[in-house]
Amino acid sequence: MINRVKEHIFAFGLKLNEPPRAKTKRSLTGRLGGTLRGRKHNVDPQFNITGSGVFNAAASSNRSGMKGREAVIDEIMTTERDYVSDLAVVKDHFIFKLEDYGLMQKDQKDAIFGNIEELLPLHQQLLEKLEEANKEPDQNLGAVFIDFAPKFTVYSNYCSSQASAGETVLQYSKDNQNFGLCLEELKTHESVKGLDLKDFLIKPMQRVCKYPLLLRELLKETEESHPTYTQLSTAYDMLQEYLSVVNENKRTVDNLMDLIAVQDLIVDKQISLQAKGRCLVATREFKKVILDEKNSPLKLTVWLFNDMILIAKKKDKDKYLYKTQLNTDSCVVWDLDPQGSAGIDRRHGFSIVNTDKRAAVDKIIILASNAEEKVEWIALINESIGSLV
Repeated sequence: MINRVKEHIFAFGLKLNEPPRAKTKRSLTGRLGGTLRGRKHNVDPQFNITGSGVFNAAASSNRSGMKGREAVIDEIMTTERDYVSDLAVVKDHFIFKLEDYGLMQKDQKDAIFGNIEELLPLHQQLLEKLEEANKEPDQNLGAVFIDFAPKFTVYSNYCSSQASAGETVLQYSKDNQNFGLCLEELKTHESVKGLDLKDFLIKPMQRVCKYPLLLRELLKETEESHPTYTQLSTAYDMLQEYLSVVNENKRTVDNLMDLIAVQDLIVDKQISLQAKGRCLVATREFKKVILDEKNSPLKLTVWLFNDMILIAKKKDKDKYLYKTQLNTDSCVVWDLDPQGSAGIDRRHGFSIVNTDKRAAVDKIIILASNAEEKVEWIALINESIGSLV
């Protein structure tokens, strides 16, 4: 089956009002799954929180020697310290240097960084309160999150600003060579750890989506009789409520991250897939794609967006060579094997005809693996064409 981009569900596929289960005497068997884009996966229960947002206390126990509730609290504290450090790098390193070198005006700063400078003092205060609570016998982190949950709506503005930040950075780097060179130089600094600016700009969205998962896991590892359980449960519900406001804007950013991920796969041509309203619909590697009927079929990967089709050849893991792209508003799709009885050179085949005479490729023939796949892809492409009418 093809890999379709599914509708984003807040907090990695968790329903907003789905109550966490209290800890019982039996071992934890539930699994949390998902990615930042909301796609569900089966996750090995030994995974701790990673960039995908998955956490499991068993993994932290194996890694740090801590168990259960202690392990989750340690994960909350450790990752919050790391996040505050990352925000400080953005403010004191990237923003300061770009302004100090005269390479970034206020409008450019707003377009790239949004209100990220507001996040640093917020999380410095949050970390301070968490550190204080962690030193108390009851470790009442729930009370801290009750106080701070309403303040997380500030992420709504940040998520909105990030919809085009990556494209803005790319454009500024083209317009001003020194801007691009400065970013490359800043990347070499020890505190940056070789990461690109875009890696830091994504961190706030990643972090804010981890809080519900962390508190949910902490609830699972906390006895209902524990003195902090009620406040912890309240904090969890409040986070879900306030972050649902952020989620609507985060849908835009999740889609942006899909576009950036595909864009970064192309290694031989600089392309920008970030465009207003564009979204990834489906992707598939086909064993036989014909770009020129004079040449033999190629094994190529096709990415279908709502307004365009991108085709590339896999070179290595996560590396692709650009072949061509078409705008779907100038495409017509034909079934080359409607009865399922065509010869081997057309079996389960369909063609995408480009009516734009200026295009480098006027027709693409794709041979699907079976009739079901052919029908599905013809329908998806026609849906994309129809959505633009």
